[in-house]
Amino acid sequence: PLIVEDSIRFLTNGETQHVLLAAWGQDAYFHYQDLNEGVWPNDKPHVIYDYAAVDSAKTLEIQAGTRIHLHKNSLLFVYKGTLNINGGAAEQDKVVFEGDRLEPFYEDVKGQYYGIYFQEARSSTIDHAIIKNGTAGIHVFGDDPNNTDYTLRVTNTEIFNHSSYGIFNYSGGRIYGENLLVHNNNQYAFFLLEGADYNFRHCQFLGIGTDGNQPAFAIKNYFTRTDGITYIGSVDTGKVYNSIIYGSGESQIVYDTFTNNGA
Repeated sequence: PLIVEDSIRFLTNGETQHVLLAAWGQDAYFHYQDLNEGVWPNDKPHVIYDYAAVDSAKTLEIQAGTRIHLHKNSLLFVYKGTLNINGGAAEQDKVVFEGDRLEPFYEDVKGQYYGIYFQEARSSTIDHAIIKNGTAGIHVFGDDPNNTDYTLRVTNTEIFNHSSYGIFNYSGGRIYGENLLVHNNNQYAFFLLEGADYNFRHCQFLGIGTDGNQPAFAIKNYFTRTDGITYIGSVDTGKVYNSIIYGSGESQIVYDTFTNNGA
């Protein structure tokens, strides 16, 4: 925190008066449509307007204890690059993603920003993070064909209070998750669309808090895009081990799938 001080000088009928001004603020690193690589320092918060991007073949590391605040509709965008979030187990060492409105009213308001978006990313990791109050906490779209590991490994992370999905895995993304708590999202805790792979161990996907008792876990291997063509993808690996899938609705795991021959 810091104090910004200034003054306004009034000159009236030859008399000079000063009005002293003081405002509380917080120093931060600001990102606006910029490209990022290397290591983000963790001595001050990072504030994202519109997007902060990790471009093709670049790598960004986010250290333990870093706090990231995103403005309305903003996202951390990983395009064919690598993102490694290396939080720690202690509360003060977790990496936190949330909105940039710090008033108490916004502590649990959903949809304050978009989320973390991976498009055809190289193998990336998220460990010991808290991702809250966005639209889609983690969005994985596609996979780098040169990856020998999962597109994304997420471990020891809490993802909650999003206006759409906790984790959205779309069109070929491959996600490994371990020790995750995904809850209180308006639609699904986990949503797979147009084919993708997943492997979850020791996780909780909770449908509690969804709109209209939506399921916690949803699989749909096809999608009709804007060109009017229905694209069908495969789910080659779909595993859930020693985990809890639970919610307030009657069905918490739903499938909507068919093959290229319409079956």
